[in-house]
Amino acid sequence: MSETAPEKEPKPKKSNSTNPHVEEKLKNIPTKPGCYIYRDESGSILYVGKAINLRSRVRSYFRQSTQHGARIERLVRKIRDIETIIVDSELEALVLECNLIKEHRPPYNVRMRDDKSYPYIAITKEAFPRVIFTRNPKRSLGKTFGPYTSAYSVRETLQTLHKIFPLIPCGKSWSGREEQRPCLYYHMHQCLAPCAGLASKTEYKTVLDDVSKFLEGKNSDLLPNLQAQMEASAENLDFEKAAAIRDRIVALQSILEKQKVLTSEESDRDIIAVVKDERGAAIQMLYIRGGRLIGQSNYMMDGSKEASPTEAVQEFVKQYYATAPEIPREVLLPLEIEERAIVQTWLRQKRGSAVTIEVPQGGEGLRLVDMAAKNAELALETMALELEAKEEWAQQAISQLSDEDGLTAPAHRNEGYDISNIQGKMTGG
Repeated sequence: MSETAPEKEPKPKKSNSTNPHVEEKLKNIPTKPGCYIYRDESGSILYVGKAINLRSRVRSYFRQSTQHGARIERLVRKIRDIETIIVDSELEALVLECNLIKEHRPPYNVRMRDDKSYPYIAITKEAFPRVIFTRNPKRSLGKTFGPYTSAYSVRETLQTLHKIFPLIPCGKSWSGREEQRPCLYYHMHQCLAPCAGLASKTEYKTVLDDVSKFLEGKNSDLLPNLQAQMEASAENLDFEKAAAIRDRIVALQSILEKQKVLTSEESDRDIIAVVKDERGAAIQMLYIRGGRLIGQSNYMMDGSKEASPTEAVQEFVKQYYATAPEIPREVLLPLEIEERAIVQTWLRQKRGSAVTIEVPQGGEGLRLVDMAAKNAELALETMALELEAKEEWAQQAISQLSDEDGLTAPAHRNEGYDISNIQGKMTGG
């Protein structure tokens, strides 16, 4: 009687990793949703990703059968440690991934260029809030609008706001108690004078609500309201106040004329386009509120030279809306992204109401995306020219410094020290 040979266990797929520590970590990756973090030999974070099944996703990087692009191939060769963070759902993993990328800015992730330097407009949390310029949009500061790409345009917008609305022009914080006599702005009807205890919190809140609507592009009620205020002041024979409101109406009309009407519907949309070449990826956003184009911004994506346009758009959408002050009813994308469904669910939770992410195939939506793409091409070209100018300036500066130091070749490194002393004595570093 012959015996059948026992069945052989299937051999595990070979791994690309030759590091024993990584090999050991791969054996113990959990199958739950969460984020994974790759570190190099010094412990620095190389890459952050998310997955519904961490084990399947992380191991896919190291299978010999997996075909990677050049960027990921370089990443895999540098990985010396793997860290995982388990969460309860893919949605939680998405939020965690966004936070980790923003906090650590890993070099192998495609990232929005650091937005800490971008300007914002903030309405502060105070008894009588101010409308101010800031580059540090903390939640504790108040409600923020932005980011904007031009500090000049932000300051210009603030000047316009002060022309249209009776905000605090001195920029100081007031409690509403009588602390001083009202200044000339009060007598010109350009301030409600909280410094002199003359401002009603209810009236001032109404002004700030209008400011918020203006910055959000919801301007349909502003002109009729101002018109009614002007007529009421005229009927009360307060012609000076009526004239001041008339000037605000003129300023507001001038702004609204510049805001191009793009759609017949009074829709709120963010339009996103991408242009990608060997220099990297440029993202262009058009902000449409109430059917009007109220602004645009462009963003450069760091680490995107070897990334696909799809990856650049997907990472931008996640990172931008993680901190965006406002989420519209509709977001139009130039191409399909792998995580559209989960990102849409996430945006609905953040907004508290319906949000749709669409990739238009024709009609008005495609026209708007094409318009954004033309602006993105211009932004990428402008960035390239700026980089060339900076590199040329740097080369000239290095050459000049090398000549001053009597070097026969350009210096690779220049150091300068400021030696402090007290009247020529007690010299210190």
